[in-house]
Amino acid sequence: MFWESEREEDKEIEKEKQVEIIAPDEVKKERERPTSIAEDLGSLGRGGLFDTSKNIGVFASDELAPERRDFLLDYMAEKITKHGMATPAVMALEITRPLSFIGSQIVWGTGPLAAIFVNDRYINELALLLEERSNIEALISRIEEGEQIRLAEEKIARAEAKAKREEERKAALERGEKPKRRWWPFG
Repeated sequence: MFWESEREEDKEIEKEKQVEIIAPDEVKKERERPTSIAEDLGSLGRGGLFDTSKNIGVFASDELAPERRDFLLDYMAEKITKHGMATPAVMALEITRPLSFIGSQIVWGTGPLAAIFVNDRYINELALLLEERSNIEALISRIEEGEQIRLAEEKIARAEAKAKREEERKAALERGEKPKRRWWPFG
């Protein structure tokens, strides 16, 4: 259409005016725009996962950094134990441990669809994490350690609560009050 071409010409004229005003370094950056989708995705800060020197879908690293792997394992173990799901999680991980590589391939395959809902960086990290069985074993051991710590803390909290109730009962008896009777005889 005539008016669309007129708008494009106006935009080009405005851009030329802006380029004259901008410093030379910024003009150089303006000219160095990405030429392919892979370069564009890499420049958007999508986690630095795409290697811009190769085709789309080729990742810059084929394995997780050890500190990132440890962080992910600790994070998952913490969330699982926090919600009290240690036993089902350990059982599921033990059952599916031989199939962890197949699971990672499924994650790789469903990654583009899951990327609609979740950042693709996390999907790729999960797939890389599942590829090695040693990571599954490490996750199981961290979940078990976290569960032992949680149970010990829970036991200490129950003992402290019981001691506090006992002190309150003794204080009530000393004041001459009748002790409160609980309707539940256990505990």
